[in-house]
Amino acid sequence: MSCRAPRGGYRLVLFDLDGTLVDTMGEYARLAAKLLSSNGIMNYDEAYIAYLETAGRPFIDQLKVLGVREPVAAKLNQAFIEGKRDIIKRTRMLPITRQFLAELRDRGYLLATSTNNECELVAHVDGIDELHLVLCFDGAHHRKGRPHLETLKLLLGVGESEIVFVGDSEYDIQVYQQLHVHTIKTQGLFTTHEINRVRRIILRGESESLEPNDCIRPP
Repeated sequence: MSCRAPRGGYRLVLFDLDGTLVDTMGEYARLAAKLLSSNGIMNYDEAYIAYLETAGRPFIDQLKVLGVREPVAAKLNQAFIEGKRDIIKRTRMLPITRQFLAELRDRGYLLATSTNNECELVAHVDGIDELHLVLCFDGAHHRKGRPHLETLKLLLGVGESEIVFVGDSEYDIQVYQQLHVHTIKTQGLFTTHEINRVRRIILRGESESLEPNDCIRPP
């Protein structure tokens, strides 16, 4: 469904990073599948699909969902982080994605990202400086959801109803929907068509996925 943000529209657009602003999910899935299959946990094709189906969480949490226990989980998680480092260093935010962010910024929107990618890696993403605030995973408690939301409220002075979250995974959408943040699900801001669709929703002050009782009625 679609419902409207408060009068005046959104103040902040909160983006997921991987799969939304940068096209990394395929490479991450191949890396995870290689690690899981080479350690005899599941075959490559099953692991590839399982990674994408549990995406949005820190990889260590994905491993728990998949039933991988310690100490194997810690070993695989560290190998995954090292593999991601190489992927991120060669990843570039597409020009059309950067142009979209610049347009939103010029229109007066605050821009931030909420990612469960490790902070040490996110700093290397080309184009990350287009955002006013970068919220990442500290390896412990500062992650997508309530921790990131509280940081946004503290540092940027925005409330839940003034934020719209844009992300590609169902997990992410559910996390922020449960916190009464408006959401837009995307397949990634990598094409003109998808950017135009998301732009229209943001500029109209609408949301795709809040329940009817969560809609904020215009006065």
